[in-house]
Amino acid sequence: MSMSHTLMYRRTAILLVLAFSTTAAHAADGVASMEGPAVAGVCYLSREAVFANAAAGKDAGVQLQKLVTDAQAEIERDKGRAESELLRLGLRGNITADKLTPEQTKAVQEAQAVQQRAAQRSREIEATRSGVLEQISTAAQPLIAEAYKQHGCGVLIDRGTVLAGNMSHDLTADVVKALDARVKSIPVTLRRETAAAPAPANR
Repeated sequence: MSMSHTLMYRRTAILLVLAFSTTAAHAADGVASMEGPAVAGVCYLSREAVFANAAAGKDAGVQLQKLVTDAQAEIERDKGRAESELLRLGLRGNITADKLTPEQTKAVQEAQAVQQRAAQRSREIEATRSGVLEQISTAAQPLIAEAYKQHGCGVLIDRGTVLAGNMSHDLTADVVKALDARVKSIPVTLRRETAAAPAPANR
């Protein structure tokens, strides 16, 4: 997978999470068209819709998208420089390492370093995204418990698993509203990878 494709994959994954509310809304419409009697004590929740519709989730999505855009620009810039240097040195095909001049070897190593940085940025963005979702989930958990109690729920079901039924005890909107009242924004900072500690020398 190329450097640009790797980062585009991460960007697509982020945007899919943020756009899930649209899909969830259509799914809910389909369920509502096959309504039956409300089942006492049975409640529903879509965590994905909470993440996508809450103000904190939307704001985090904008910040995550900027991280992806910045990373793409960084890698494309470095990739362009590395490729130009390889072409300048006549490295257009496969050349064995023992045939390379010191200058060519340095250029090849830099091109490989750019690929490694691209993979690293992808991992860092994914770690950042996971951390943000975890923060939102942690903030939402007591609000879910409160809504669960207020609605007299006896069981809570993932809304995405419901094929049909009465959704009158859907807690999602209540949780989003409560979360918006508590958290408007979550600062998003790229989680940089730390260098691995050197292995201890054998004695």
